Amino acid sequence: MEKRSALAIKVGQAVRRIRKEQNRSQELFADDCGINRTYMGNIERGEKVISIDMAKKIATNLGLTLAQFFALIEE
Repeated sequence: MEKRSALAIKVGQAVRRIRKEQNRSQELFADDCGINRTYMGNIERGEKVISIDMAKKIATNLGLTLAQFFALIEE
């Protein structure tokens, strides 16, 4: 079994938390980001390490700048 990255887990937890605070479904949020819901689930569980481009898409769709998104992950 592949070990998940601690950072990927933190990123996924932040995405899920903010998405839920905004009362957005995973399916619709994934669609807004231009990806499949299954892939978004993998991100939220920390099973996928995302690119900087994907981080930017996610941050933008959460209404955050990339800097704000990364700051949340560092907290």
